Amino acid sequence: DALLVRAPETGKSVKLHLPGNSSWFDFWDPSSIRLSGSYQEPLHKHHVPCFVRSGHCLVQRWRPRRSSGAMERDPYTVVCYGQPATGRVYIDDGRSHEYQKGAYIFDEITLDGNALRGTPSTLDKARPRATSPPSDDGFPIEGRIERLV
Repeated sequence: DALLVRAPETGKSVKLHLPGNSSWFDFWDPSSIRLSGSYQEPLHKHHVPCFVRSGHCLVQRWRPRRSSGAMERDPYTVVCYGQPATGRVYIDDGRSHEYQKGAYIFDEITLDGNALRGTPSTLDKARPRATSPPSDDGFPIEGRIERLV
């Protein structure tokens, strides 16, 4: 319920409806805020219309790379749209099946205006315990946050 993505069509604009009784941020330009309602959105050559509901956090990697594999050890940027805001983040090594043994992170993040907090997700009650720590070339269990936007 945090993102609304409108599939592009032919033409120069598309009609979209931002639901609920909340404000929405343009994903590509977070300084642009809209209230719920219907809009005619211009289409852009390089991205699709995407909006984030106020009160949500998205975890992203912002360093430009040539492939997702090159981003493996890059730090994270947490983008919060409005305050207070919450979100979830899932991280695993991206290449093995070690997640089945519990080698992953699934946390809920909260920004209350004063502090950013991360706690294990309440949706993750059946998580198996990791049987052994990750190897040196394996899953980097520590995730560094570089920016809070």
